[in-house]
Amino acid sequence: WHYAMIGPKGEEHWGWVGWPEPTNYGYGLAKRFGEQLCMMAKEEHSWFRPLVLRPSNLYSPRENFDDENAHVIPRTIRRVLSGENPIVMRGTGTAMRSFLHAKDAAYGLLLAAATPHSGILNLPASANHECSVAQLVKHICAATQLFPAVKFSGEGADGYPRRLSSRSLLQKTLFADGLSWFPETSF
Repeated sequence: WHYAMIGPKGEEHWGWVGWPEPTNYGYGLAKRFGEQLCMMAKEEHSWFRPLVLRPSNLYSPRENFDDENAHVIPRTIRRVLSGENPIVMRGTGTAMRSFLHAKDAAYGLLLAAATPHSGILNLPASANHECSVAQLVKHICAATQLFPAVKFSGEGADGYPRRLSSRSLLQKTLFADGLSWFPETSF
């Protein structure tokens, strides 16, 4: 389960199938419950029109680079720049991800909030660039011009094999109000 994943048949809100996977179980459930509370309140109170937006796989220059709390991009950048060699990464490196720059997310959030839409919308990462975690490490090494040996331990969770969001419902909603949104920042 991932809150912004496209299901096997392309369904937009596949996030409600099954349980969250172990690496994000607690906050995955909290997100589900929060969304459900909004939709239940909408059913109970006609004046309440919640808009739940689901951004996915965000990154920015102001990331948290601290080793305990960093996401995969800043943690890997920190490890490469620190001179760690070899870098031993958890998992297999095969999990596929696409990433969304925070600037693009902010613009998408503002546009969606300007619509009268009520419900749940994905704010997806850029579909024009999807890479494995192993490829992500190679991109970071190329950008820093530092090339340590990289090994994947095979231990620890890879998470979902693939996280890719659909922007179809968001685009349809924005288009109805004469708007459109596409991530502009190239990964």
